[in-house]
Amino acid sequence: MNKQIFQRPAAAGLALIVIGAALTIVMPQIAPYLLTIGGVMCIVGYFRGSRAEKTAPPDERILKIGHYGLAWAWLGTLILLCLLYLLNVTGLFNPDAQSLLIGLLLFHAVFGRATQWYFLKKGDIGY
Repeated sequence: MNKQIFQRPAAAGLALIVIGAALTIVMPQIAPYLLTIGGVMCIVGYFRGSRAEKTAPPDERILKIGHYGLAWAWLGTLILLCLLYLLNVTGLFNPDAQSLLIGLLLFHAVFGRATQWYFLKKGDIGY
């Protein structure tokens, strides 16, 4: 696999770290976020690059299952959004924006991984 694919996020993360360090004096409220995001991007780029050398590229079946699982995750998130809207309109559940966004993000990630795991255990997606 091409190492340059994994070096780009690490370089962008390093750029964010430099920008965040430069902005600590001018805009101290934004600088910690830039430093954190840059550090995470550097770490993720490093680990994905080191792991890519050791693993074989995925076959067509694994890619198909991954895409199918992500499609189910989007559908599940859309259905959850509709249900939350219905509960909000009826007044049964009135969440604040922060908890709603975190809940939807976690639901989408967990549901996507769970459907991928289910279809991997099943063996195929059935078409």
